[in-house]
Amino acid sequence: MNKYLSSMKKNYIYGILIILLIASIILGYFLYKEKKEYAITTQNQYNFALYELIDYVQDLENYLGETADNFVKTLIYKADDKFYACLVKGDKELNEVKLQKLLNVTEVALAEAEDVMRITHANVGFAGPVGLDIPVIMDNEIKYMKNFVVGANETDYHYKNVNLEDFKVETIADIRNVQEGDICPKCKKGHLNFKKGIEIGNTFKLGTKYSKSLGLN
Repeated sequence: MNKYLSSMKKNYIYGILIILLIASIILGYFLYKEKKEYAITTQNQYNFALYELIDYVQDLENYLGETADNFVKTLIYKADDKFYACLVKGDKELNEVKLQKLLNVTEVALAEAEDVMRITHANVGFAGPVGLDIPVIMDNEIKYMKNFVVGANETDYHYKNVNLEDFKVETIADIRNVQEGDICPKCKKGHLNFKKGIEIGNTFKLGTKYSKSLGLN
């Protein structure tokens, strides 16, 4: 009887150990899978120019199964003689006038493809904020996002499940174009509506520009 009980006890312990082993293998598999999916390849070669980023985001939507509002675009801009990485949501567009006023510079423009490749070490279209060594300017909207998609600064790769703690931001500001339906930044209640209109007049402050040139002053 004692031998029978002892044998049952051993079998019970072995059973527990086997269950724990199987559970640890399953847990390890899912942890590995989650880590592996953090950086994934688009499988296709994308060599879009900067002005084709909208189509590029749409292609990524189809491949990754994510909507554009969960992407963060990284646009490399040259402001006077300095480069900046500017971040806006995938379904928004950057406002260059706002960026120019924010930086208090004379001129802002998208960086040339050669500069983008030199800064990101990747083809155009794969820029991202993680690991960049230039200042990062982020639009206000992004500070409320979690687990978003960005370029990996490596051709054919993007990062998923990225959060603000994964990269360094120098400035957070309003740098995007407004869209119809945006909430009023003052009252936080009203929504922006676009209406068609007609220009009925203009007033220009010309001073003595033309009177001087015509010798009339």
